[in-house]
Amino acid sequence: MRDEVLASSRRAAERGLEALQKQLGSTTAEVARRGVLHSSIYFRLYAERSREGFRQLCNAVASQIGSIEGEASPGYAAALDDMLTEFRQRVLGAFPLPGAGVLDSHARQTFSDLERHLAQEQAGVIEDLRLGVVGGQIMSKLPTVSVDNRGGSAQIAVGGSGNSQTVHGNLQAASGIDTRSLLDILERVRADVDAASLAIEHKEAIGDAVVALEYEAKASEPNSGRVKRWLTKILDIGKDQGLPIARSVIEEYLKRLVTGGG
Repeated sequence: MRDEVLASSRRAAERGLEALQKQLGSTTAEVARRGVLHSSIYFRLYAERSREGFRQLCNAVASQIGSIEGEASPGYAAALDDMLTEFRQRVLGAFPLPGAGVLDSHARQTFSDLERHLAQEQAGVIEDLRLGVVGGQIMSKLPTVSVDNRGGSAQIAVGGSGNSQTVHGNLQAASGIDTRSLLDILERVRADVDAASLAIEHKEAIGDAVVALEYEAKASEPNSGRVKRWLTKILDIGKDQGLPIARSVIEEYLKRLVTGGG
């Protein structure tokens, strides 16, 4: 289990919680305009949107782990369970219980139902992860691979068995992915992001993509679809923010992936 993957997952959870908090703020403003603040309608809407937001948060965090770790994802179940418990308590802590009053019993029943539903959402995601299932999909089998490809020849240990193999020159996976070039691009991306005036959420999103791509580069059979998806995400963030983050080298690399050029 890797600390950087857990850190990436926590950032995904924080983004999910931030999105939920914004939606709940909009819900409160909406019912206030309608003159039904702290009514049964308000509590019901607040609970429904809390449940949906937490479900999305759970799925986003599990998907983050699954996209990076593949078959190794079940090993993160216990750590993810602890993390989601923390975020579940933060969601529940924001519920607007009114205190003693005419609506108190209704609000507390709604809150009790929400507690149960959030616990069920979390338990379902964790159980799926333990079974190697994320978002309804079985994680592809990706062997544990350690690669040191600096300086020409590479030492590769596959499956943790202690076996190693020396490969001369740049690594070219069977999928046609030039892993040395990919790792060089990621170094360029990190440098560009460090120098860029980007909001923290954009830097974190690019950092998450880099972590996922580094995993693919170190796999014996990198998944070209995932490589394309994560590189495209980096490109899109750069374009949206008006910053050409390694744009030319990423576009050239993606072009080679599509055409099969070496």
